[in-house]
Amino acid sequence: MRKNFFSLILGAAICGANSVFAMDAEELDIRSITPIKSDMNPEQWGKAIFSFLKESLKPESELKTAEISSKQSRQKQVGKPFEISTLNDGSEWIRGKEGGLNRFFGHLYLKKAIEHYDLKTLCVAETRFAYIGQPNSGFSIEIYPAGKDRLTDIPVVDSMDFCSYSRYVGDEGFNDLGSIAEGFNSAEITSQEKEELKILYTNIGYTDLHIGNLRKQNGKIFIIDTEYGSFYNKHKNLYNPYVFSCAEKENALSFSCEFSKKGSQR
Repeated sequence: MRKNFFSLILGAAICGANSVFAMDAEELDIRSITPIKSDMNPEQWGKAIFSFLKESLKPESELKTAEISSKQSRQKQVGKPFEISTLNDGSEWIRGKEGGLNRFFGHLYLKKAIEHYDLKTLCVAETRFAYIGQPNSGFSIEIYPAGKDRLTDIPVVDSMDFCSYSRYVGDEGFNDLGSIAEGFNSAEITSQEKEELKILYTNIGYTDLHIGNLRKQNGKIFIIDTEYGSFYNKHKNLYNPYVFSCAEKENALSFSCEFSKKGSQR
């Protein structure tokens, strides 16, 4: 039985670091998807990441293996089969195809952004994370540029000691969104939905808008794909990739932290 991973995070020394994930009501910046800022040095990265993890990785957001009662494969009308995990409470979840925390962090940013703009027709599918590392072995956080075509050289954080699960919101979606350039000119979309999709695309930076990533449920449009690659920004700052290692130290409620420069970008 592994130790309470999250009590270690919450008990870790944050060294007075302020929250870096909170958004000011008047300043919404896609760079808040990551705790790393352009004027930080590696020592400040550590403090920022600890604060970020303390705020983001809350115990109620963890999905534990013991919660899963069954798994079954389902087939879409179009596309590959996918696996549904049913929890003890009857809710259904889909595990992200790729490992890591980036889908969970993207979901947190998108949820805050939708609230910031007071969007009424859009929702983001609830997403939880699961620890898949070795018991009692700690975890590592990677810092790396997300890619030239999306989050251009913004240093983002991730960890392959985790995976994500998104709540299954059904398969009902759209046949056509229309042209993004022409304001989502589809007869399937209401005028309010069109305006909010424009904000989602232009202001929030969620640009992976196609019928595969949107679902309709209870009068709302749910966004189901929130990995880093679904967002786009125009900020161009260059960073070197590092690995930030966190491990339990002598069973104390703290972590030893070490930065090691990587030889190549991922």
